[in-house]
Amino acid sequence: MDSTPDRYCWPRVGLRRIPDDVIFYILDFLQSTALGAMTLANRHLQDLATPALYRYITIPKKEDKHVEHQESAARLLRTLSQRPSLTLLVRSLENAPPVIPLQLLSRISSEHTDPSDSQAVPPEEISSRDSLLGSGLADVMKSCVNLRSLTVDGEVPVLSFLETGNWLSFLLDRSINLKDLKLFVYPKGGIAMAAWNQFVARILEVQLSLEYLDYSFDNKTPVFAGEQMEKWTPKLRILGGTQVGGFEALLSSKRSIETMVVRSIPMMDFPHLLGSQLKSASNIKELIYHGPEKDSIDFGELFATMPWLSSFRGETWLSVPLEDFFLKVGTRIVAFLLSM
Repeated sequence: MDSTPDRYCWPRVGLRRIPDDVIFYILDFLQSTALGAMTLANRHLQDLATPALYRYITIPKKEDKHVEHQESAARLLRTLSQRPSLTLLVRSLENAPPVIPLQLLSRISSEHTDPSDSQAVPPEEISSRDSLLGSGLADVMKSCVNLRSLTVDGEVPVLSFLETGNWLSFLLDRSINLKDLKLFVYPKGGIAMAAWNQFVARILEVQLSLEYLDYSFDNKTPVFAGEQMEKWTPKLRILGGTQVGGFEALLSSKRSIETMVVRSIPMMDFPHLLGSQLKSASNIKELIYHGPEKDSIDFGELFATMPWLSSFRGETWLSVPLEDFFLKVGTRIVAFLLSM
């Protein structure tokens, strides 16, 4: 007779028996969606997972879903407004939209208010009240004094962005000290572009602690005056962007830039257009390249332009003949890291 039991009975281990340090270690590997689910499991997990959930925030973003993107950001602002203690937890904010319409902020802020509050109130007073609610949500980010990294990603419709900066005006507050700022913003039309550039200039006049700046310049000529930029980003170590004009303008100033992140610039054009500035930038040791697919690169010419380079990381498909690489690079560089 077979004495094997029908099923194994494993000992049950409750979460209370798992040390909090182990749970904290597990939380570090979870994405925002999983962390949000953890906060709904029970009160103990909510207390443990909430700091991790709000420490590194990524706002959901889908292609061509601009309104949903803005709504997600507005609801985040509403949560931070209702629970001010959470603002001190925020260290990083990714996928932030450049614009959240004031009407949307007002609608989101009043979603959970009592409908009876609007009864017998003149329409003009309701509009004024909603405007105050919306601007209040926009100001809540000023309380995120521990915010160190911000990535803004999205489009700016024509005439929807003024020099006031919309909800991003908190970046003009000197209590906010960013280390990393990435601006993947694409204004539509010359007026929106001009307004955006003016606002970015105001940000860089205030955010003097920046060590990483990635900004999409709109053309191949500097959009800011050289004397205006002299006082900007004195601690800058990593510079990224999509247009040569932006690199040239910032490299012309004396900064200890160690890493360059090049996006959307054909690699064959890069040394020609920035040769004189790069040869004198002896602090640059690493080049990270996000370029067109199947782009080609001449490492011999690259190292003739950037003789101090010791690391190249390609984040796209590149054509690199190994024989050519070893002939032109191997004889010149003692220690070189190539990551593709």
